[in-house]
Amino acid sequence: MTPKSYKSNKKTTTQNIAISPALKDWVERYVRKMNQHHPEDDRYKSISAFYCTVMEKVLEVFEKDKNLEDFDRFIDSEVEDYTQKFFFKGLIPMYEIGVEMSRYTPFDMKKLMKYMIFLRNYYMKQFDEYDLTRLKMAFDRMKNLFKTNPVLKDLNVDLYHNERDKKKIKGVLEFSAYYKNLHFINSKFMAAILGFLGVKIKN
Repeated sequence: MTPKSYKSNKKTTTQNIAISPALKDWVERYVRKMNQHHPEDDRYKSISAFYCTVMEKVLEVFEKDKNLEDFDRFIDSEVEDYTQKFFFKGLIPMYEIGVEMSRYTPFDMKKLMKYMIFLRNYYMKQFDEYDLTRLKMAFDRMKNLFKTNPVLKDLNVDLYHNERDKKKIKGVLEFSAYYKNLHFINSKFMAAILGFLGVKIKN
């Protein structure tokens, strides 16, 4: 691990890098958008300030023995802060046995309503029926949270516009896990969430 050199943090030194025009445009658009939404945040005051912040954060991550692949597994702070109110750590084998008898018991939707409303508000805030990219990004943010769950084997969502009606979105959800009973309960819950979002489950 390379220790940080304690030199001046005053931004007086320049370092030129070559990037593609597409990346340059992407960075400029992102910084401009974030500056409009958070004008008080010094990280988005300029392109230079943004680059410095990004490089410092990336190096801090690398110093913790992380790598570039770990970025795909980062959990969105907004999602994590809220969902942690509903998550807890338990002994998986014990809960796998315990939920077997409740596989066919209906959910008490009143007790789940607070979490359901959060998910609906979260997705509807980012929903645009003509922009699949934004909707896929919303699913990816939530997917990173589920990736940290050791009972989950795989989770993939494929979204696309209906060929006959471009205003309608169709999709395929692949959801697999390691524990039969927990997976059965989680599948029921996944179906309930999708229904609450207004999704019609075809099969």
